[in-house]
Amino acid sequence: MKNLLSICLILFVLGGTLFSQIPQTMSYQGILADNSGNLLNGSYTLTFKIYTAASGGSPLWQENQVLILTDGMFNVILGSVTPLNLGFDVPYWLGVTIDTGTELSPRIELTSAAYSLNANNVMDNSIITSKIADGAVTQVKLDPSISLPPGGTAGGDLTGTYPDPTVGG
Repeated sequence: MKNLLSICLILFVLGGTLFSQIPQTMSYQGILADNSGNLLNGSYTLTFKIYTAASGGSPLWQENQVLILTDGMFNVILGSVTPLNLGFDVPYWLGVTIDTGTELSPRIELTSAAYSLNANNVMDNSIITSKIADGAVTQVKLDPSISLPPGGTAGGDLTGTYPDPTVGG
């Protein structure tokens, strides 16, 4: 029984770690029709490209996926072939090309999912040490009474001055 409990606890801890990563993919759905308005059916290679401009420019990312369309509808997970390693900190537009044709126009502006907009409103005292990137806290972000590296006269059991105080006797 004790071994079973230990195994369950390990799986619980590892499961939380394994599944807590934010997926670097994005769901996208669409309906495609030919120039006469007839919905497409069959297998098509779609090329997806992400740009920082509504027209022109070079793609920052791209991938090809072979999709089966039924009544023009498709659903794709962008980033499942080529990792989406963009910062998503500037506006982006998605370009789509069918087979060897020209890119469809206009490009689609990528927008936020409703609840992701809440990320700009982080509650006070909700950031923990493990969530702060190494080197992210600089002197500019600290109270003026704190200096990096520590400086001045050592106190308590320490004597001398920072950065090299000694243990007092």
